[in-house]
Formats: sequence, C-alpha cells, structure tokens
Amino acid sequence: MFSIANDGWAKHGIDGAHHAMGGLGSLGVFLMNLKGDAGVIVMKQGAISSAAEYYAALLYRDLGLAAPAMRPLDKDELGKVIHQLGDVCFTSPGAGDALQSGGIQRGAVLMDFCPGFTLKHPSVSRMLEDAAVAPKLLEDFGAIIAVDMLTNNFDRTPMVWAHEGNANNVLFTAGTDGVTVRAIDQQTSPIVDQSGEDELIIEYLRKVTGAIVEAARKEASGEYITRVREFILKWTKVDVGDAGANKIQDGICEMAVKIAGYKNFSRLFSNCSTSFTQVGWGEMGLSGVNLPFLERVAETIADAAAEVK
Repeated sequence: MFSIANDGWAKHGIDGAHHAMGGLGSLGVFLMNLKGDAGVIVMKQGAISSAAEYYAALLYRDLGLAAPAMRPLDKDELGKVIHQLGDVCFTSPGAGDALQSGGIQRGAVLMDFCPGFTLKHPSVSRMLEDAAVAPKLLEDFGAIIAVDMLTNNFDRTPMVWAHEGNANNVLFTAGTDGVTVRAIDQQTSPIVDQSGEDELIIEYLRKVTGAIVEAARKEASGEYITRVREFILKWTKVDVGDAGANKIQDGICEMAVKIAGYKNFSRLFSNCSTSFTQVGWGEMGLSGVNLPFLERVAETIADAAAEVK
C-alpha cells in the first residue's frame, strides 16, 4: 500500500482515476491510480469537518487500530493533483465537474487507499462462521466500537446511538497475515449543550458507562451489545451468538483499559493544528476537536471499567 506521508506520489504520476460519489453535500472521493503499479491514493474534498476527521485518524491509529492515514494538502500540492487529474481518463462520468467545483478547489485531504469489502459483502458471513477467524475479527471490531464511543463517532454502529448503523464504515482487508478489520470515515463529534447545561453530555456518558459495564460483565444479551448483534445480523445474516458477543465485549474492555491510560490527546491536537496551519488552512474546523469532551469521555470509560474490577 502506497504511503501518503509525503508528496512521493508526484514522482510516479497519476495514470487513471475514478470518482466515487458521496452522500448529500459531499463531492465524494477521487481514487487515483499511480503509474508503474505504485499503488492507489485517495483525495477527498476539504470541509469544516476535515480537522475532526484528521484528528480521529491520528487518534485511532495511535490507539493501535487499523485506520487509513490522512493529511491536508497545501495549495501547491493540490494544484499538482488537479493538473494531473485533468490529463487522465476517469472511469466515472461527471468526474470533471466535481474536480472543477469550488469545494475541491478550496482544499482537499489525501488519504491512504484501503482495499477490502464492507460488512455487507457475502465474504464476511463466511468469516463470521469460521471458528478460526471470527473471534479475532469480533475482538478487533469491539476495540473500534470502544474508540467510537470515546470520540462519539456515531456513523458506524448503533451501540449507544439511536440509529441502525452504517455497514459501509466497517472495512475488511485480506492480507498475508489474515483479515484485518479497519475503521474508516470517522471523526470526533463533541456534544455541546447549547442551553449551557450538561444534560446532553450526561445522558451520553450514562450510555457509555452502561455499555462498558455491560461488556465487563459479559452480558451477551444486554441492551447495548444486542444492538450490535442485530446490526451484524441484518447485514450478514449471521447471529454471532453469546460467544461472539462476548468477543466483541472483550475487545471493548481491552481498548477501555488503553483509553484509561491514554495521555496523548493534547499532543495529537498540537500535531493536528500544526498540520492544518502549515498548509494554509489556519484553524478552520479545529473547534470540532474538543479536548475537554474527549478527556471527560475517557475518564468516564476509565471509571466504568474500574467499577467492575
């Protein structure tokens, strides 16, 4: 997999691209194939949420999760990308319109390309029924859910959130070391109570506490893990059962211990701020990274995990 850590892509050049449509209000992403089989990289339109997405990329990876790296582009490098894309063939119609839009011209981020398939793919059903593979996959999935609770990244599972979940944001990548569960398309989403009260935050923390305590007690049919079991069942037609639910809970608890001892929130924020300032974005979107909120949720997770020991 080609690394987007620097502008090394330019040494290879782009020889083809595909524009994948996004949801409402999004220009989607550009999947760019590099010459000489060097790999594939991804460019996404810059937005007010980019800083929160970038911080999440740093945080998830720093906590040991498999998640794509990302970095903001400065105007010079963005110009090079747009110039090269203007000279290649797209596999998707209408890509040129998205490329010339005001959104992509204002700024963009570069991301690692992670090949794989989502929770909706038939292969996942077979993996979940494989006793040699499923336990590790479910534990890793549980670890992702724990960090989602830390960041209030609600657009993946329905664990402590009132929706059906988004199966497109769970990616499975097969490699020489087996199958990896990857977290994609996450961001930090701090809860702000406009009334000046703490009611919304307190309610969220109550749910997080309940989910952690439930996991620590291995309540395989508990309120929160049942939502995840039903989410998996909906898309894979596989009920992971009590044993599978417990594996997800093991992953949640192991990550909760990591979160309890985590001390790098401020350092990552400094890295995030520096990266966006250096490329000329200034502080756009940095308010989406709310350290007091993250630290408060982390403290709640630590207290809940300690409560059941």
